[in-house]
Amino acid sequence: RDNDYCWHTRTDLEKENFMFHELGHALLSLNHTSGRFDNGSSKSIMCTFLDTYNCSNYRVFHQTKEMRDYYLDQLFDSSTSAPVWTRNPDNLGLILTDTIVSGDSEWYDSAFSRRDDDVKSSFTHTFTSDSSSNDKLKIETTFDTQGESIGLYTKSVRLNDLQECQALKLTSEYTVTENLTGKIQIYIGLHFMDDNGDFDRIKIHQQEYTIIESEGSIEAEIYCVPRETYFASIYLGLQPSSEGSITFDNVELSRWD
Repeated sequence: RDNDYCWHTRTDLEKENFMFHELGHALLSLNHTSGRFDNGSSKSIMCTFLDTYNCSNYRVFHQTKEMRDYYLDQLFDSSTSAPVWTRNPDNLGLILTDTIVSGDSEWYDSAFSRRDDDVKSSFTHTFTSDSSSNDKLKIETTFDTQGESIGLYTKSVRLNDLQECQALKLTSEYTVTENLTGKIQIYIGLHFMDDNGDFDRIKIHQQEYTIIESEGSIEAEIYCVPRETYFASIYLGLQPSSEGSITFDNVELSRWD
């Protein structure tokens, strides 16, 4: 379908992912597959949408060149060997855990819109607390944005002693108010510092979850982090299609080998 969701708003790399998947059907007569590697990644670009976390046909090989090389080789040769990054990784420990604290200046609002309207008035970020020692992040939307605006809260974390091609995983629990519809957004962005002391983005991984349950857990992973990465930015957010709020808690960023 030639519409905004399927094509016009997609990046060149997302379009390439999508086209190779469809060409697999049309030119190679391939069916959908559901196999996964030990780390949860799909074994083929011909994966299905049964599990959108492990298979988005717009983002199968969007993270690294090594991933793209494997998936395109495997598309034309099913005997292609599994690369190193597909193995079940070892957890090397937490970098950040449950540090949503009211008044923490390191967390900041980064709401944005695909349109030109002012989204700052669309979202309110507040902190709630319970018997735990840490607060919870609450993102509330005040009107139906029709899926165009995203309310995000973000924090940057310095990475130390990073080894080449390690992975990062960001996880969080969430609850949503009744009747809230839309998508939950969770990102990891990687940045390095150049010789002038300026920060440049290396890459970003965006994961989205359609709101189906009133509570649950979400995660995003980014593989083969370059050793020159200076810090990671983590993003928690909401792309709503109705009024309501979402609350994030127990946020963790961990390192994997």
